[in-house]
Amino acid sequence: MSIEELKNDPSYSLLLVLPHDDILSFLSKYLHANTLTMRVYFGLLLLLAAIQVSVAALDVHSGQLDFWALLKYFCIGALPGFLVLVPLHEGLHGLAYKLSGAGKISFGVNWRFFYFYAVADRFVASRRVFVFVALFPFIVISLLLIIPLFFVPLPCKWVLMGALFLHTTACAGDFAMMAFYEHYRQAKELLTFDVVAEKRSYFYVRE
Repeated sequence: MSIEELKNDPSYSLLLVLPHDDILSFLSKYLHANTLTMRVYFGLLLLLAAIQVSVAALDVHSGQLDFWALLKYFCIGALPGFLVLVPLHEGLHGLAYKLSGAGKISFGVNWRFFYFYAVADRFVASRRVFVFVALFPFIVISLLLIIPLFFVPLPCKWVLMGALFLHTTACAGDFAMMAFYEHYRQAKELLTFDVVAEKRSYFYVRE
């Protein structure tokens, strides 16, 4: 469906116009919403933290690594690793859009609030496509960081652990967007498209 077809379809109505500079305030509402999506996300985050604390205690107690060395490697993964993970994460959003049939992909950043985003100019995305795009980087990067944990030396393991924790935390916005879709789960369809020239995203709903 094209944008023109969507706008001219009487069964759809405009639900929301989201300026790209206002994404953070929009997401904060759904980040704290009582939805299954956010409960699962925070549950995963707590589980990851519990596992990492437990493994850290075992590694330190067994004498394999002292606490400060462990913390150093963890921070190397979490902080400098961020510089690698941000472009990879957004690039995977773009790839997911491409795999879904989008044409022109653009990337943006809000330096004031320090968030990044990928948009598909004038591509009408269904609920299923949007969820795929939102989850794709989380799944791919999590696998890329978890699988090597079983094969690398201990210092490298904690670098990967730091990167994994940081990336999982940074995925909060993607899960908040899915919580927005969950909020309107009773709607028959929820379509969205981005207009890069306007720096806005539009959401249309069919009840």
